[in-house]
Amino acid sequence: MAIHGDSARALAAIARFESFENSGIAGDIDRTLIGLARGNRQEALDSLQAIIDNIEAQRPDPGISALPLLRVNFVRDPVLDEPEFVDLREQLRGR
Repeated sequence: MAIHGDSARALAAIARFESFENSGIAGDIDRTLIGLARGNRQEALDSLQAIIDNIEAQRPDPGISALPLLRVNFVRDPVLDEPEFVDLREQLRGR
């Protein structure tokens, strides 16, 4: 949205993300997508690692239905194609 010059809509979307994140129902999958939307690379990377840690510990994530979006980079975020993110996304395959 902001890239197309509509900063007001972009700010409103970020506010909705933050409201959802603070609602207590957002999981690490959601936080990864929120971090990407904010442009916060480290937040997204940390949340992606947390997803893997939670899967290995068999802890559920409320946003599990969005996991395929991250596995295949359905959102087409170029950050998810950076080597660190690709390595973590590869660990999600088959899970």
